[in-house]
Amino acid sequence: MVERTADTGNAAPASGRETGMGMAGQQRLKVWDPWVRAFHWLLVIGLVLAWYSAEYGFGELGKVWHMRIGTAVLGLIVFRVLWGLVGSQTARFSQFVKGPGAVLGYLKALPRRAPTPIGHNPLGGWAVVVLLLLAAAQPITGLFASDDILSSGYLANDVPAAVQDAIGGLHKDLFWVLLGFVGLHVVATFAYLPLKRENLIRWMITGRRPAPASWREPWFASPGRALVCIAVAAGVAVAIPQIWG
Repeated sequence: MVERTADTGNAAPASGRETGMGMAGQQRLKVWDPWVRAFHWLLVIGLVLAWYSAEYGFGELGKVWHMRIGTAVLGLIVFRVLWGLVGSQTARFSQFVKGPGAVLGYLKALPRRAPTPIGHNPLGGWAVVVLLLLAAAQPITGLFASDDILSSGYLANDVPAAVQDAIGGLHKDLFWVLLGFVGLHVVATFAYLPLKRENLIRWMITGRRPAPASWREPWFASPGRALVCIAVAAGVAVAIPQIWG
């Protein structure tokens, strides 16, 4: 069941005590639930470990850990997709995936330093979608890839050798595309500090951000719903090596 902590309208909060008011006309608003924040930072760790195990892993042990980390990353993506459909307000794709008009309107408003929306802004929302697709492509292609020497994905034997080679090349090429988008994401995040005076990294760590006093806190899904999504995602990550490993 979804727990709604507050309305989503624009009425002013009842008091500073209730919303953590700071300076006049401002409040510290909770916008990110712990599940979105945990996913974000675990994905960063997972991708770094996947790269390290591929580049500096030692023999069979490096292969084993690279594949295990890959399935863990896939599990994280499965969770985020589920949470984007049934999770908290700011986590849902329906809340931040907007049309071209909204994206252009946001870009035009950037010089005015108006506060960004409660969750992902319209441009950042599409960046999330692209990054999720690229991050998902890494473990999915890795399942079918083979280098013909040491490493073969869990499902590589289920496809012809030519397909293994093609997917293996795609797996490596997509990593560099992913790295490029991650770089753009990091640059954009730091650019918000001077351009809009917004510390997006701190918000993703603490889950809270400064906001006008008239803004209402978004609603958050129940922990039980999150645990169901985690169980499904973990089941996917565990089942792949158990069934095909």
